[in-house]
Amino acid sequence: MPKYRMTVRHGRPHRYHVEDITADTLRDALRLAADAFPDAASSADLLEIRLQADAERREYAAEG
Repeated sequence: MPKYRMTVRHGRPHRYHVEDITADTLRDALRLAADAFPDAASSADLLEIRLQADAERREYAAEG
């Protein structure tokens, strides 16, 4: 199952909340993020969800 990283920026001064989420799809990750951080709806000005790269499958550019 894919892993996503959620970052929420909220409050004044800005504070950040970072959490890893495991979900089948990005849609499911968004729903889990909303449940995990319910205050985001009223105080957040940024929500980012990124798919976490699998270190075993990551491709690197050839050194040259």
